Amino acid sequence: MFIHLSITNTNSLKDLYKDYFQKSKVFLYPLLNIKKGVKFVPCETYMSWDNVYSIDDYHLVCIYDIPDAQLSSFKLFEEKYIITNKNYKAKFNLEYENKIAIIFNLTKYKYDINRLIKGEYSKISLKTKELITEFFGEHGKIAEYVESYLHPTYWHEDYADLLAVDIKYIHEVHELCDLPDLEKECFKYNSNELQLFKQKFISLPS
Repeated sequence: MFIHLSITNTNSLKDLYKDYFQKSKVFLYPLLNIKKGVKFVPCETYMSWDNVYSIDDYHLVCIYDIPDAQLSSFKLFEEKYIITNKNYKAKFNLEYENKIAIIFNLTKYKYDINRLIKGEYSKISLKTKELITEFFGEHGKIAEYVESYLHPTYWHEDYADLLAVDIKYIHEVHELCDLPDLEKECFKYNSNELQLFKQKFISLPS
């Protein structure tokens, strides 16, 4: 069966995003199917949790910062979007600044996460690519950047022009997004309560 991909870059990129960004926030958070525009979004996301979940557990750790005045609103959000989420695994209250960690099990995306870890964004499965691009939409700079990462072939000429290099070098590299920094993708947090949390969730099979 022939699948037609409606991918264009008629607007052409005007510049490149050069700063490092958390790959889990762009490529994994959209897989939760929590649409853009909701009241609460994680302030940070991670692919692992030091001494709790390794990168090979294929989990997503989302950190939410909840002001006191919005605790009741977040409770409603949690009931509607978090607890009922098919990927939801656990919640842990952090000991500072009203922050909580929500853990999602993304083992069903094991293939795609392995591609992400290797920086092979173009090899992420088509279905997963669609989830990511649907989340970011079709318009705006961020949408264009994400599309160029997932479908780099269509954007090689733009990147060659912006980097002022021969396009053959872009073809050789192929991918247009840097590797994830697995150190930055690891949540560093520990406490006595965390040890009890680990006993409760880590010792049980997923």
